[in-house]
Amino acid sequence: MHKIYCLNAGQRAFGFRRLAALPCEADTDDNQGTLDFEGVLLLLQDDMTKVTKDHCLEIINKFDPCSQNQKQGVLGIDGFTNYMRSPAGDVFRPEHYEVNQDMGRPLCHYFIASSHNTYLMGDQLMSQSRVDMYTWVLQAGCRCVEVDCWDGQDGEPIVHHGYTLTSKILFKDVIETINKNAFVKNDYPVILSIENHCSVPQQKKMAEYLSEILGDKLDLSNVKAHESGHLPSPESLRGKILVKDGEPIVHHGYTLTSKILFKDVIETINKNAFVKNEMHIVLLRAWLSRDSSQARPAVFCRADYECIHEFVLSPSAYEALFNLKREQLPGLSCPSRTTAASRSRRRWQSYLSEILGDKLDLSNVKAHESGHLPSPESLRGKILFK
Repeated sequence: MHKIYCLNAGQRAFGFRRLAALPCEADTDDNQGTLDFEGVLLLLQDDMTKVTKDHCLEIINKFDPCSQNQKQGVLGIDGFTNYMRSPAGDVFRPEHYEVNQDMGRPLCHYFIASSHNTYLMGDQLMSQSRVDMYTWVLQAGCRCVEVDCWDGQDGEPIVHHGYTLTSKILFKDVIETINKNAFVKNDYPVILSIENHCSVPQQKKMAEYLSEILGDKLDLSNVKAHESGHLPSPESLRGKILVKDGEPIVHHGYTLTSKILFKDVIETINKNAFVKNEMHIVLLRAWLSRDSSQARPAVFCRADYECIHEFVLSPSAYEALFNLKREQLPGLSCPSRTTAASRSRRRWQSYLSEILGDKLDLSNVKAHESGHLPSPESLRGKILFK
């Protein structure tokens, strides 16, 4: 004799989810513990819409093995169990096996299935690095994979977790695997999150492999917000592979100070540099090391400041700084988030050139023939980069 949960008239109004919370026992030997089509209807309506009587009877006839239950239009314990164990009883909506949402919105409007340390089979200290992992995650639906790149032997960049005992694989093999498997199950864009620790010669080798192996799949359009102010959509990037690049930032390295965009800082400097004083400004010690953890501070100061301290200022503080005169003011610490990637270098260099324009002095200031540096008077309205 089996004991099961059943729905009485009052409990049916709560639907199946309330069944577990409000159980009552029924004896199956007395033909109790069954759901008629109305009970099945209420059960399905808890999670589904537009459920009809015919659909309920179809479930009873399909899943209940008892012919008597089928004739009476009721669902017994065996039929209920069969239904709950079948794909039809899955909480996952079948229509979601296919793309059913608007994919024409900006890329930043979507959650993107991403993988961290994609190449590792296990922990990030001692496990194996395998190119097969890229095959697995891409065919599982992942659209953003990580590639940690380091200098390898014989001029060949490698992929592994730096400063650990994880094994090493060739960058070239990784890109070939991505090229082969990127769009096997899904043709929406794949994003390569490249953590670049390579020297410039091996970066060039990486660029060569990306271009030669990926070919037309590699999107080199420098994806930015369109004229409408929005990023391109997943629909417009079908079959494309993007390389993700970080924005240079300003903050005090090795600390918990907050971060601001380098671009915002330069725009603020450009706007306020000569509001109250035309004396030239020097951007000092802007270091960009190969490892972002080794980045050194850049100090921004005006020539007539008497004292420089390392401290962090927000963009609004920059504005206040340049509207004051001849006071002891803090310098600004600006390590870059990016690594030695020449692409990242070009980005902050382009910000300096594009935003500051003619104010940026690129004349490579040196001692004149007289043996002296140019005077502040001759450099009025100029911003120098030391």
